[in-house]
Amino acid sequence: AHVLAWGWLTNGALGAIFFITPRASGTPIVGEKEAVLGAATFNVAVTAGITLLYLPAYAQEGTLTGFPLPVQAVALLGLIMAVDSFWRSVWKGANWSAPVPWFALGTIMVLVVSLIAMLNSVISLGEPNDLLLDALLTRTMIVFWLVAVPVGALHYLVPRLAGGTLYSAQMATLAFGAWAGIGAVSLAGALVHPSIPYAVTTAGNVATMLLLVPMVFIVANLWSSLAGNWRSVLGPGAPAMALVAIVFLVASGLLVAVGSLREVQTALGLTEWPIGLGALILFGFATLANLAVATHAWPRMQRQAWTPNLITAITLWAAFGGAAITALSLMALALITLHPLPIARDNGDFLRFAHLAVAGGLGLTALAGLTHAIDTYLLAAHGRPVAITAPAAVTAAASVTSQG
Repeated sequence: AHVLAWGWLTNGALGAIFFITPRASGTPIVGEKEAVLGAATFNVAVTAGITLLYLPAYAQEGTLTGFPLPVQAVALLGLIMAVDSFWRSVWKGANWSAPVPWFALGTIMVLVVSLIAMLNSVISLGEPNDLLLDALLTRTMIVFWLVAVPVGALHYLVPRLAGGTLYSAQMATLAFGAWAGIGAVSLAGALVHPSIPYAVTTAGNVATMLLLVPMVFIVANLWSSLAGNWRSVLGPGAPAMALVAIVFLVASGLLVAVGSLREVQTALGLTEWPIGLGALILFGFATLANLAVATHAWPRMQRQAWTPNLITAITLWAAFGGAAITALSLMALALITLHPLPIARDNGDFLRFAHLAVAGGLGLTALAGLTHAIDTYLLAAHGRPVAITAPAAVTAAASVTSQG
């Protein structure tokens, strides 16, 4: 989980933020060297932290916050440097178009999560409070960082890929406000314990289901932005990746809502179901959105012309297949535990097949990362140099001019 959340998705989020922000705001990044140094510092800490996780004497407990205290402190320092550069850039820019509020919210929340996790490493709250805090921080990280930043990135990327503008500025603003407000209340759904009042957890579960409302606005806005440009998603490049990410967003949103029902939580909460749902969100939506941004960004950052090819297609289908197979296999393992007949629950052949499917899905996801790296290398080595307008001279290609 640490490798996925901090090593891959957080780096993808930072990359999307610093690629899109100057293009969406029309202002160059302020303190670019500070941002690069911050990202480098963060990655050194994450590399050390992941290594130390395999040494029980140094690792701490925590779903996404198990790094030792010194590592957490260095990682937080790196994040502060990168976030400071982002905030100075958007403060200077005059255009807070659709992606920027999502990035602003995400950068604040990832710092809050990191800071609280570090403080909890020093000051333990005791059991069960430490476990409840870990659950709360994990959900905060997912809702407001690992999901929110890719959502913001798609608000820039989809209109750009379609060659137009975002369908509705008003809908984008409404969706962001609803996500921020309802999402904050939904965090209480992670507090499942007899010591927590029933009404608090129930309010969080209801809010989690209500996250479908802003999700509908988000998907409708992005879908409408593609209207009349469906040919662009037929190839294996960034448009198709963005479309698949949107599909994963819809699927995961529906399953999260179903999983928030008290009966479903009671039946599946201690099975592989939450892990499968996490795989659908993080391997599916967040990973495909990050790959879409990266596939779009690399040629522009390196000022090279590049056409999606067989390797790009392998990346797309491996990422899609890996996420789908991993999530569905884990969910199947969870559902079989509910089967009324012991012969079904204890079916060794099925269990072996399901576990092999999970391993295969993870392998496909790893293949997607490998082929994306190869595609990026080939771009750098064999791409044709082209002249690209500097971000400072670019008005937001995904500026939110309403058409409705």
